[in-house]
Amino acid sequence: MNRSTSNPQNGHTDLEVTWHAPGAMILRSESRPIGDECSNMSNVSGHKRVAAHIMTPETEHSTHYFFDVHDRKHMERATQIFEREDCVVIEEIQRNMGNKEFWDMTPLILSNDRGGVLARRVLQRKIRQEQATVNQSD
Repeated sequence: MNRSTSNPQNGHTDLEVTWHAPGAMILRSESRPIGDECSNMSNVSGHKRVAAHIMTPETEHSTHYFFDVHDRKHMERATQIFEREDCVVIEEIQRNMGNKEFWDMTPLILSNDRGGVLARRVLQRKIRQEQATVNQSD
């Protein structure tokens, strides 16, 4: 396979995230060279990937984070990227936030933070609903 189809330098990527609140996500991505547009996506050259991410609390300030990719040959690379980049950032954010509430820190919200802000609002609503249910049963 030549470089233009296996790793396009000028490419188009579609990303779809399906979130099953509170702690599971399915990520689907398709990358293809620009100009390789097709009405039938199964005929498009390039990469198609599916990954599952599952998070479950361990303590108030730590979480178990599991993930898997549909193509096992990419698992080692995905693990390295997560450990060297994502995990480092997540742990540093936790250290910086400490016990502070996110909204109490008056964060600067950028347009590309939309997904994270919506997710926080959904989680807050679910927590309030759960607390109301617990309080009603007392």
